[in-house]
This record gives sequence, structure tokens and C-alpha cells, in this order.
Amino acid sequence: AVASDYIDANELMRGYAYYANYKPSDKLADASDEAVEEAISHVELPDTTASSDQLLIIPSNLQVDFSLEANGIRYDSLLVSWASADVAMRDRTLQVTNALAASNMGDIYFEGFYSTRSKEQLKAGFDLNLVDITAQKVITLFPAIDTLMPLLTTFQGDLDCELAITTDIDTLMQVMLPSVDGVMKISGKDLGLKESAELTKISRLLMFKNKKEARIDNMSVTGIVQNNVLEIFPFVLSVDRYLLAASGTQHLDQKFDYHVSVIKSPLILKFGLNAWGEDFDHIHYGLGRARYK
Repeated sequence: AVASDYIDANELMRGYAYYANYKPSDKLADASDEAVEEAISHVELPDTTASSDQLLIIPSNLQVDFSLEANGIRYDSLLVSWASADVAMRDRTLQVTNALAASNMGDIYFEGFYSTRSKEQLKAGFDLNLVDITAQKVITLFPAIDTLMPLLTTFQGDLDCELAITTDIDTLMQVMLPSVDGVMKISGKDLGLKESAELTKISRLLMFKNKKEARIDNMSVTGIVQNNVLEIFPFVLSVDRYLLAASGTQHLDQKFDYHVSVIKSPLILKFGLNAWGEDFDHIHYGLGRARYK
């Protein structure tokens, strides 16, 4: 078991990135291990986090099982006040299970693995639950989510997010998007939509009472990621005076195609609203038949 009052993961990752490439000077070439270690201990660490540029290799001869409990962990902008987890390392693979944490980003529940069996077999996966967290904080923790679901940034308010993903990674520890497979669920209550030109167009088109701000009473969105595409299953949401059903596909190259069916509204006609484009800077709209009842 490992217990700690404070862990600065930024410093640990900087130290690993620096010393992984450290080469002692010629005058230490024939020195003892103790002398080399002493010389290394006085070298100043780099100021910036280099973890994103260095592949973390799990040693092949390392077999470890331990439980971790910490009252304070700092990693990038994530501040954890309390955390516990079970960790296992063997066969060049690290596995984390039963991880719980209370942080400035919300409550976190996590299980995952990281495998470096060879340069051709660099893989990672996780099952993550985030409770009462804003969309911006989700993206701060996992920047790749902004690519998977750009619409996430339009929501204001606290969300519950569930993500389960496996992916290949490259030697710079970057996610290889074409290899991503996973499922995701995002839900929330009393949410707002950011004011934007697109929202204004939709508000005028649907004749919202409030043209500047749209409120969502309740929302639960589920989707799967496979073959470079996020497929969002049909879901229902209440906005302004409307009850809507929506679904769509979001390609990882930013191309998208969404449909919204108006189920209940002040209008007599039932209709559908389609939105598509190459990216969210170039959105096209069109009215059509409602797909959902």
C-alpha cells in the first residue's frame, strides 16, 4: 500500500521525461552508480511538462501490485483532494482499477489500462465516469473529446459523463483517432446553450420565446465511436416551448450530419430540421419531414 499527503504528478512526469534521455558527462563515465545518482539528483528539471512528448515505457521485468491512497494530487490543471486506486503492473502493462477521486473537476470514477508491449502494440483504454462537471472541464481533462463531440462545448451547466474507450497510441503518447472504439453517454438537467450565430438562426427558425438563451430541462445522449465516426442514437430533449427528438453522425474529420424532429410545438405542423456541413464553421440547414414521432 502507498499513502501520501501530496503528489505532484507534473513534477514526476517532467522528471521521467528528463532522466529517460539523461546522459552523464564523460567524467562520470567510469564513476560508480552512487556517484552518477548523486550527480543526477542536482540537475534542475525542465520548467515545462514534457510528458506529452515522451513515451512512458513499462519495464518488462516489473511485477507490482499495490493500493494507492492520496490526500492531494496535482496533474496539469487537475487538483485532486482525495483519491484511492488499485494498481497492477506486469508484461509491460499498467492497469488501474477501483479508482475514486474528488477533484476541482468534479467526482471521478476510473478504471483503465496502458500497454507498451512493443512499438507496434501501444494501446490504452479506460472506463470513466465524471459527475457534476462542466463541458469545458471535460475537454480540459481529455482534449480528444472536443474532436469526438464538438457540440459538447455548446452546453452550459453541470453534466454527468460516462466514457468507455480503447485506442492505439503513437510514440508521442497521442491518441490515434482512427483506432478509437468506444461508447459515451452525456446527461444533464437545467442546461443552457451558449449564445452563437447558429443558435440565433435556430431560435428564429423555430420561433423561440427567448431568442438569446435556450434552456434544456433534461437531456441524455448516448453514442458509439467506431471507424472514425461517432453515431449519436435518437434522444429526446425539451427546449423552450418544444419537445424535440434528435440523432446524428459526427465524423472525426469534423464533418457532421444531424437531424431534429419537432414532436410537440406551438405550431400545427410537425417537421424536421436537418443540419450538416464540413465543420461547425460552415453549417447548412434545411427543413424536411420529421423522422421521429
